[in-house]
Amino acid sequence: ADPVNISPESKVINAVTELSEALVNVKKANESKFTKSTGESIALASAKSDSSRGSFEVTITNLARVQKSQSSEFSSATDKFGSGVLTFQSGDAEFKITVAGNLKDVAKQINEAEDNIGVTASVVEAEGKARLVIHSDNTGSDNQFKITESGAGVSAAGGGFDLVTAAEDATGTVNGRGFTSASNDFEDETSGVTFELKARGATRITVADDELARSTARNDLL
Repeated sequence: ADPVNISPESKVINAVTELSEALVNVKKANESKFTKSTGESIALASAKSDSSRGSFEVTITNLARVQKSQSSEFSSATDKFGSGVLTFQSGDAEFKITVAGNLKDVAKQINEAEDNIGVTASVVEAEGKARLVIHSDNTGSDNQFKITESGAGVSAAGGGFDLVTAAEDATGTVNGRGFTSASNDFEDETSGVTFELKARGATRITVADDELARSTARNDLL
């Protein structure tokens, strides 16, 4: 209920602050780009202030994938995996674990290994059976890995690992230019547009100035 006196100087400062913020928003809006995809289930795009405007015909022939391998079946997740050593190799990197315990214990050993080369283990149970499943943490062919078993106990119990899906790179074309990417999110160097690949197929990506954002920012300034 007490009256509050605001000095003329404070009013000017507040007005200048509001004007500065509005001008910054106008600058951002003038640099922003609008993107649209005719097939959003195929690919989306995002553009920076210096990205090229225009239409981009995007064809995706393959998505980037992680490698996934699995053990043979066990009767349950609490079955003893076996005894011995599992060696994981990816390129020149490798790490080893001395197997101890059941499937869940082995998965924990793999995930908590200090020198883990970028793989994650889990136990998948279905139809009354259980498997130890290993997948790479990142997509791309450079992240493929190999599992080697040593020790009669491991070989007898685990029965080896089967490849479920191979690590692969994303491939396709942008306006006829071929590309290969370890990730499904990649920046086209020619246009500066970043594409988010979602499925195989073709779509047209349109990149234009965001006129709605420009108009809104100008009105806010006025």
